[in-house]
Amino acid sequence: MVVGLGNPGKNYLNTRHNVGFEFVDFIANQENCIWIEDKKTHSFRTQLHLKGKKIILAKPTTFMNQSGKSVTALMRNFKIFPTNLAVIHDDITLPVNRIKMSINGSSGGHNGIDDILSRIGPKFTRIKIGIGNKIDKDQSLADYVLQKFTSSDDSILKNLKPEVFQGIKLLIDNGVEAAMNTINRRPKTL
Repeated sequence: MVVGLGNPGKNYLNTRHNVGFEFVDFIANQENCIWIEDKKTHSFRTQLHLKGKKIILAKPTTFMNQSGKSVTALMRNFKIFPTNLAVIHDDITLPVNRIKMSINGSSGGHNGIDDILSRIGPKFTRIKIGIGNKIDKDQSLADYVLQKFTSSDDSILKNLKPEVFQGIKLLIDNGVEAAMNTINRRPKTL
């Protein structure tokens, strides 16, 4: 299962915090998937087949800080173990041209990941999408992550989406270590 984190609603479209939604939307579009709203799992979800395996794509409707509520409902509903879960989310510690895959570890201060960790533990894959850090020290973190991307950042992210999709295919085919070795060693996108 691949879950993209974000906040539901038009007000949050194209904001830094919704980059997880954007990336799973890209995958769904590539595979001609149709999203359905699933109130039981507090999500929009769809499914596809990659490398002979059924993959659930999901976007929680619980808002970022309660992402774990949706993730646990999805895991229960589809009998998914944490080791078969990948979560795509924004990361302010990475520049906009970077992606990083990891397992275990802490939330790094990300409230959505923190909520998931508190409910299922650390044994899931994280795909971190760099959104850069705020330049204005007086700007609140909440204001920064809810800000829309610049057009140049949008262009960079557009180029990263196929790479993340390839990373997910690697994850499915060869496991997390092989996928991490490829994704984390990739050259920086300019």
